[in-house]
Amino acid sequence: VKSAPAMFYGSNLNKINLEDYNSSNLETISHMFSNASIANLNIGNFGGKLKSIDSAFSGFKTVSSDLSGFDLTGLNNLSYLFAGVTATSLNLSSFNTSNVENMSSMFMDLPATDLNLGNFNTSKVSNMSSMFYNSKATSLDLSSFDTSSASNVENMFRGSPATTGY
Repeated sequence: VKSAPAMFYGSNLNKINLEDYNSSNLETISHMFSNASIANLNIGNFGGKLKSIDSAFSGFKTVSSDLSGFDLTGLNNLSYLFAGVTATSLNLSSFNTSNVENMSSMFMDLPATDLNLGNFNTSKVSNMSSMFYNSKATSLDLSSFDTSSASNVENMFRGSPATTGY
């Protein structure tokens, strides 16, 4: 399978474990978990050939999600990836964002109050518009952020209550 857009869109499930799912040829998962309600999601070692994941988790409702095996190596567009997700915390420590060019609205309306993005490589990101728009994060680790390629940062922190950024 190369394409699985909206595969679990709007689903209401207790648990999904994709740890043994062979995703080696998967290229598109746009909206895969959008508006789904999944209490426990284990994505396993997802990716490899992923090309399109925009909005993959937008509106996603979850209690616990392990995204540590998510391979973003070849991706350049993470727009709306976590927009409106109900998670109060996200572990994005293994995210390889070295090829990403678009992070617009990536964390829009996210209720998580603490986001550690200290490992994010943003050297190629040109679009950061609305990245944290109405995000509830009060503490943001932006120590690794390189905005030298950014041409659009419009509304990047609009409506954000962040008081600590480093």
